[in-house]
Amino acid sequence: METPPESKVGDVVTAVSNLCKSLGGKYILIGGASLACLGSRRVTSDIDILLPAASIPHLVSSLTLSQDVTYRTGVIYTRGGMSEFSVDVLEKVVDDRTFEDLDPFTITIHDGVKTWTFRSRWG
Repeated sequence: METPPESKVGDVVTAVSNLCKSLGGKYILIGGASLACLGSRRVTSDIDILLPAASIPHLVSSLTLSQDVTYRTGVIYTRGGMSEFSVDVLEKVVDDRTFEDLDPFTITIHDGVKTWTFRSRWG
């Protein structure tokens, strides 16, 4: 039986929270999972995070210390409720913007999760 969309959105929010607790403060949640945490009913199949380039080589060892985050066959997964989501780790986003470019435009939302404000403008 397939998970209802409302439950799936709740699972996304839980999975994001589990992942972000493992990351500490050096990340920015972007994409569909960010929108779900902001109240959108859009369901996503993955979680996109923007990280400082220097932290990416050490990512797997720090994330997999959590029981809710796993690493299998080259992919990071995080769990929420009955669902599991792959994690896309990004070094750059739109217009080659980096973590350092977007960090001043972040807000803290649900359960301490850090996301981009989406309304920010850059020069």
